Parts: sequence; structure tokens; C-alpha cells
Amino acid sequence: RLQPCALTSRKLTNNDRGWAIWEKEAYAVRWALATWRHFLEGAKENFEVWTDHKNLEALQTPRRLAPKHVRWALYFQCFKFRLKYVPGGRNFLVDALSRKPQYHSKREEVVQALIPPTVQSRDKILVVRSVEDMVQTLQGALKVDPWLTSHPHTLTMTDRLAWKGEKLYVPQSLRVKILRQGHDVKSAGHFGFLKTLHLLKRQFWWPGMKTDVQKYVRECSMCATTKPQVGKPSGLLQQVSNPNHPWEEIGMDFIVDLPASHGNTVIWTVMDLFSKQAHFIPCKGLPSARCLAKLFVIHVYRLHGVPRRIISEECNSPPNSGKISSRLLVHLRD
Repeated sequence: RLQPCALTSRKLTNNDRGWAIWEKEAYAVRWALATWRHFLEGAKENFEVWTDHKNLEALQTPRRLAPKHVRWALYFQCFKFRLKYVPGGRNFLVDALSRKPQYHSKREEVVQALIPPTVQSRDKILVVRSVEDMVQTLQGALKVDPWLTSHPHTLTMTDRLAWKGEKLYVPQSLRVKILRQGHDVKSAGHFGFLKTLHLLKRQFWWPGMKTDVQKYVRECSMCATTKPQVGKPSGLLQQVSNPNHPWEEIGMDFIVDLPASHGNTVIWTVMDLFSKQAHFIPCKGLPSARCLAKLFVIHVYRLHGVPRRIISEECNSPPNSGKISSRLLVHLRD
């Protein structure tokens, strides 16, 4: 069973209305072939053209034609088709395109809304509730935010929310959550520092935002394990000589940014490279060289004496780590 794949029609111009009936019908065939030329020209098999004007069946037979009809006949030679007469009663689909709707006296009016009524689905309701809960959480965090309390006139309060221009201020207790949404979720894509910063700066603001984003992206475990390393390759490892006696050579490093415990957020690790014995010394932040010298005397020198060699990483050492050895010697001399 054939099914229509496309429909088209056009009105006759003032010049076309003066043609004879058979000319109008022939021009309809010519115009249809030109309209669907990209489908019909070059077809491997012959196709049929149905018409309700029986005289057109003789259109492709030789006879004397006017110049206009000759041009039409030459155009028909570009296609492999056969004209087939179909009575008008059976060709109602084509006739419907040329019939005015007001001629139908018993036409049933169908009224249908262009925009269907919206139904609040369960998912939409949950989204609205989650947004409301987020706003309430944000309003509650603003009441106890230390930075906002110390800078009350820096931001603009609207609807119990703090704004800096058109950007929403994020209190300190919710910044990690915002950073997670801007970097870790699938829609964020675990982008780098600059893209994550630009994404968050579209809507949010807080003091030190650039530093927080850089630190969060640098410490992301997913990015560290899956993304390829960029930049220059690392240098060759330098072999450390094996000590011959316990506590002859020691290594030390700092474990930083830990949750506060009795006011301590840093652990200074001192390990013997011979026996692997270690001392873990709590500190309230990165200590100075003078403080490290005192801690070394209390926790290491008192038990093991002075080591022959000290190995330390520069990246996690305090800013004045070069003075540790000199401070230690001064402290031991005193």
C-alpha cells in the first residue's frame, strides 16, 4: 500500500488562468516533476504520474505542438515515467489541496490547545524543594559566617542573601560544597583550574576564591590519577647512600592541612633511614626554624644525638627551612 511522503501545491497566476484546461493539467505535471526533480531524475526504474485528466495520456505521443508545449515535452524527456489516469473520485488526496475549506458546510470544528497544560511531575517538585532547601541552608550559614560578620557593609543583602554585584556570596562553611559542584560532578567535567574558576565566577564570589579553586583542583585525586602529566618530565632519581648505623642519617617532612586536633594541624615526621624508626611531632601550623630547632632537641637529639646527614623535601618545608641547621647549631651551642 502506497503512503504519501510529501505534499505540495501552488496557485495559478493571472497568466496561467488564461490557459486551456489540458494546458493547466499538463503544467501541473511539469511543475510537480520540477519540484521533486532531486528524487525523480535519474531514477533506475520507471515511475507513474497519476492524473485525473484523461487527455494527458496522449501527452507523450508525437503530434504537432506549440513552442511552449515543445519545451514541456523536452523537459519530460529527462524523466522515466508513465502517465496513468485516475478518476477524480479516487484521487481525493490531491483534490483536497485545491479545495477551499469554506466550501465544506458540515465541517467539524476541532479545538486543541497549542500549549498543553503543564503537570507538576514528581521530579520537578523535588528540584524545587532541593533549591528551597539550598537557599535555607545558605541563609543559615550566612548568620554565623565570620567574614560576613567582620565585613557587614562590604556586600548587599537582598532576600537574606549576600550579593557582591550580581554574584552570590558563599559563606565559608559551604565553599567546599560549591567547589565540589563546580569541579567533581559530571556536568562540570573535572576541568582544570582556569575553567573551573571561570565557571564558578559566573554566579559566586568569596574572598580568596582563586586560591581556594587552585588548591582544590590541585588536590583532586580523580584528576591526579586519570589525567596525563603535562610539562617537562621529571628528572632522574638521585640515589641516597645507605647509612651504617641507626640515626646516622634522617629524613623529615611535614603533613599539612589536617583537621585540627587540640589546636594542631601539622605533623612533623622525622624518620631514621637505617632502622625506619620514626617520630611524629604535632605542630600548630608550619613552625619557624627556631621552633623546629627546639622541637628537634626535645624529640630527636635528646634520644639519638646529632645525625650526620638530614634529608628534607623543599616543597613542604617552612619558608625559612634553610635556617634550620644554623638554628639547631646555635641552640645546641647554647
